[in-house]
Amino acid sequence: MAFQTTKKRLENQCEYLNRITNSPAEYSRKVDGKWRANPGHYHINYDYNQPQLQRVCNDGGGVDDVLGYRGTKSEVDRMIGAFIKGIETAKREATK
Repeated sequence: MAFQTTKKRLENQCEYLNRITNSPAEYSRKVDGKWRANPGHYHINYDYNQPQLQRVCNDGGGVDDVLGYRGTKSEVDRMIGAFIKGIETAKREATK
């Protein structure tokens, strides 16, 4: 049976990405009694029924399309995996 990428796997990839980049784990937080987005938070957006990796860029909820791509779950999963590998490699090289 072929491996199927699930929404849960993509969400786990984002949780790990937030951890290794020291980004906020939650999309939003309460500030002065109002809900605000957490800049830096990575998450998966499912508009058009296709996943896309996004990163919150301001407390108003604006986002950046990190990979420049929206595709199937398995395609986005592989791209996130490569993105994570690049971050891990850069961090490793920076500590040499």
